[in-house]
Parts: sequence; structure tokens; C-alpha cells
Amino acid sequence: MDGHLLHLISRYPHRFREHIVVDTDSGPRALDSVLDDWQRSDFVALDAGWRRVAGQATTSGYTRAWLERPRGHSKTSDLAVSAAWVLAFSQRRLVGIAAAADREQGRLLRDAVSRLVALNPWLAKTLDVQQNRVLNVRTGSELQIITSDANSAYGLLPDFLICDEVTHWRSRDLWDSLLSAAAKRSHCLMLCILNSGFVDTWQFKTREAIRTDPSWYFSRLDGPCASWITQDRLEEQKRLLPGFQYSRLWGNEWTCGTDSPLITESDLCAAINIDEPMSFDPQYGPYLGGLDVGTRHDRTALVVIGMNLRGPRLRLAAVRSWNPAKYGGTLPLSVVERDILEIAHNSQLHGIAYDPQDATMLVERLTARGVPMYRYPWSAQKKERMALYAIESFHHSKIDLYPDDDLLRDLRRTTLVERAGRVTFSQPRDEHGHCDTASAFLMALVWARCTRADYLGELDTDGLTVEAA
Repeated sequence: MDGHLLHLISRYPHRFREHIVVDTDSGPRALDSVLDDWQRSDFVALDAGWRRVAGQATTSGYTRAWLERPRGHSKTSDLAVSAAWVLAFSQRRLVGIAAAADREQGRLLRDAVSRLVALNPWLAKTLDVQQNRVLNVRTGSELQIITSDANSAYGLLPDFLICDEVTHWRSRDLWDSLLSAAAKRSHCLMLCILNSGFVDTWQFKTREAIRTDPSWYFSRLDGPCASWITQDRLEEQKRLLPGFQYSRLWGNEWTCGTDSPLITESDLCAAINIDEPMSFDPQYGPYLGGLDVGTRHDRTALVVIGMNLRGPRLRLAAVRSWNPAKYGGTLPLSVVERDILEIAHNSQLHGIAYDPQDATMLVERLTARGVPMYRYPWSAQKKERMALYAIESFHHSKIDLYPDDDLLRDLRRTTLVERAGRVTFSQPRDEHGHCDTASAFLMALVWARCTRADYLGELDTDGLTVEAA
């Protein structure tokens, strides 16, 4: 890149967007060539503010912005572009703060900057992406990534602030400290970007005050409009999500939604089409299991599902639950091992997916006895896929159950919630445990769905990534 072009890029954010390469569905492309009009409008509205942060002599533009966009509308990626420009080309050393709902959301912003650096070697000479910050190795400018549960930000003296997915911040304490910190420097730019949330929250009250404040740039998209989101994808989301959640996530509407059952009572009852546990008939195989391990406070649970390659629906084959209370408060692993080995022998079990938390010793013993074990560490992305597959499987009659009391109780207690912009589920603990059979069931269900699809070529198989123990 020649010196004259680099000078223009360092002076004007829009020239940076003309030359910065981003990852798209069709491969690396210059950002400006793939921007939608609504993206361009938001960028242009804040360009003068970012130039002022970088030490340029300009008095126009906004230093406060509130951007509401539906899910999948380049929130984190666009933040990364603006942050990368100001960090790379500021004429003075900067301190920026990016506050996210949680560590995983914070990592998304860091990873978005990392992708820009990887795709643009000329930028990699300047920016070093670290675990919780992005550093300009020449000037010392840095972007610190913190989460909404940080104790305080009252001592900060930031040059710019990024508030990512404010809707999902646990409390307003950090918001109050960041807002007051933004007032310490006249050039400090405070940018909030988020999906719509719930009307009975402090975020909505704050939003209503900002919406009519002339010192804030307020931008809202009325529903999905990104050119890269297909109608088929939207129809899938509308099928799988409860109405109020689709309206909020994709319609970008502030709602009064509350926690709802992951599986509706009518869908759950409609799935009970088998009288009793299966005898592991080969015609309903191969069989796959999900294992959730607890030895003291929670139960250990195993759920086995038949993939049923000859029929249209998966079938619940077996549910086993071991309560530590029955063994004096500590569950002997030998009891669980013996029962699982018996099931594996009778069913010719294809494998068991397990959450590695608390499972190491049992997995080692089962692996040594020839049971195929596969690690499935839970993450926000995987929990979302588990929730969506469960909703679709029950709503569209893709699973047959027999009436196991433990499983039905735990499924009824599992609720659909949203955290950090993702659909997930909550499993409260009570005297029966932590919805342990439901956890094992959801792992088995997703693995059986994906493996069945792989056999039959029905749909994508990205729902479960397992690693052999």
C-alpha cells in the first residue's frame, strides 16, 4: 500500500472502509463493496466523531450513538471495523473500553478484530489482538474488553466507549459508571449497539430518554433487512422460536416476553406415543446416548435415543437416573458404570456424548471397557442449537417418547430464555436435582438428529461437535 493511500486511510474512516477486506459468504471482499445502505448511514453519521477521538480537528458529528439492529445484522463486525480504524490511526495514544454482556460476547468482538487483522496484513503490522485487549504496538493505544459484571468503571478515563448488547447487561451499575466516565473527556465517543429487549427494564427506560435526546444519534431498524439474510432462514426462525422471541430477536421489537417452557405442554403430550422403554430392537438403531454426571448435589442421568433410520421419527429408548441421596449422599461410580455397561451391551450403543464437567473418572472407566465416549463441552452456541433442535423436534413430531416420570418432570421445568443475544435454556435446581435427565436428553437428541441427518443426507450437521474421549 503506497504512502499517499495510507495517509488518506489514516485521515478518513470511509477510505478505510473502501480498502479493508472482510470475510463474507462469497469470500474476502472490500467492506465498502458489500455494505447495505443502513450500515453505510450509521458509519457516516459517526465518522466525524471517530475522527475527533483520533485527534483530528473537527467539531461536527456525534459523540453519542444508540444503534438498534435485529439479530444477524453485523453489530459486532461493524464495531470491530470502527475500533480497528481508530486504534490503528489515532494521532495520540488512546484508551478505549468495550463492555459486553459476558466473556463470550466480549470474545466475539475480539475475534472480529482478529479476523480483520488476519485478512489485512498491512493492519497486522500495527494491531496485536490479545486475550482481553487489542493493542497498537507502535503508539500504545489499546482497547480493553470488559464484561457487564465488572465491579466498577468509575476510575476509567476513556477516549471511546463501546457498549455491546446492552439489552443483556445484568445490571445498570456498569452503564452508570461508563456514562459518567464518557463525560470526563469532551472528545469521548460512546457507542451503544444492541438488539431490542424488554419494556419492563432499565434498558428500555434509558433507551426512551436517549431516543428524544438531540445530542444522541439514534438509529433503529424496523425488522430484518440485511441483504445476506435469506427468507428461508427467517422462515426457519419463525417456525422454531416462540412468537414474542421472534418479534424481539428478528423483528427488533421491544416486548413484554418472559421465560416460557422450552417444550410446550401440548407438544410434549403429543410426543408420548410409546408405552414403555424399548428392547433395543435393531430396526430402531443405531442408538446414541447423552450423559450428564453428578455425584453429590445432582443426579447422574443417561438418556438413549434410537435414530430409527427406517422411520420418520427418533424414538426414546431408555432413561436412567442415579440419585446420590440413595447412596448416603455420594454416588458410587461403580453403580453407574455397571448399569451403562449393561445398556451398551444390550443395545450395541453407537456412543455416548457427555458434558466433561465432573465426568473425567467415569469416562475413563467406560472408555477402558470399550464404550465409545465423546466430549460435548457446553457453550452458548451449543446450548442454543440444543434448544432450537428440541423445539423443532417436538413441534414437528420428530421424536416419540414413552412416559418416563423423571424425564417429563425435568423437561417441564426447563425454560427457554435469552442471554447475550442467544436463545438458550434454564434448568433450575430443586429437590429432584438440576433437570439432569433433560440435560442428558437434549445432548442425545441433538446428536441423534445430526447423526441421522448425516446418514440420510437430510440437513446440516453442525449441531453437535464431539471429540472422542
